[in-house]
Amino acid sequence: MEKHKGKLLSAFEPNESESTLPNIDEVHYLEFPNLEAFENYRGDSELNELTALRSNGISKTTIIVSGEHVVY
Repeated sequence: MEKHKGKLLSAFEPNESESTLPNIDEVHYLEFPNLEAFENYRGDSELNELTALRSNGISKTTIIVSGEHVVY
């Protein structure tokens, strides 16, 4: 992620009793300088090599894009 100028801002498990996000086990907030940098990160061959591993541990990924920053 660093080579695409991205960084992890926060990672947490929502409190089920307080969460308005149903069926969410973990939330990661990532920051990239722009959408192009995020798209380059998502298309990176090194990241794509981990697809099988992610599929075994992650059932669903939701991406939210916000303003000039990308939230994933």
